[in-house]
Amino acid sequence: MAASTPAHADAPAPLRLAEALAPHLYGLRWAIGGSLLAWRWGLEVWPRDLDILLTAADFGPALEQLRARLHELRIAPDSCYATRHFARLVDADGTQVDVMADLSVRRAGCVVSFPFDPDSIIWRDGLPWMRPADWVRIYELLGRAEQSGKLAEHLLRI
Repeated sequence: MAASTPAHADAPAPLRLAEALAPHLYGLRWAIGGSLLAWRWGLEVWPRDLDILLTAADFGPALEQLRARLHELRIAPDSCYATRHFARLVDADGTQVDVMADLSVRRAGCVVSFPFDPDSIIWRDGLPWMRPADWVRIYELLGRAEQSGKLAEHLLRI
């Protein structure tokens, strides 16, 4: 593992933010993915943001908690994405948080979805993490072949 928690000052800002937000999301079904997940599993990338996936039922309560602590950004709709629940927020230091439920994209005239399974959450160091293999699938779904390939290759080596 690339880091141990609680995060120290030289830990990535998204990890420190996840730790600060976790007590406010207690009882909700959520997990961390994206570049922070790749970093957590030792892939040599520095996480850019905090990606949180959760159940549709927990999206509203989570967003309420996050809005009380972060600034919500207005973003223009992207015709590629069909995700039902999405919000982008930022903390005072500029760390971005993408919060999503019912992750879906439009591909070849249809909508392809990734079902978030809260039963597959991996708890490590007090934080809920998605399974890396699930995030490989999400990167593929998002058309990010390079990230998907790097993470899949790395997982084969560990």
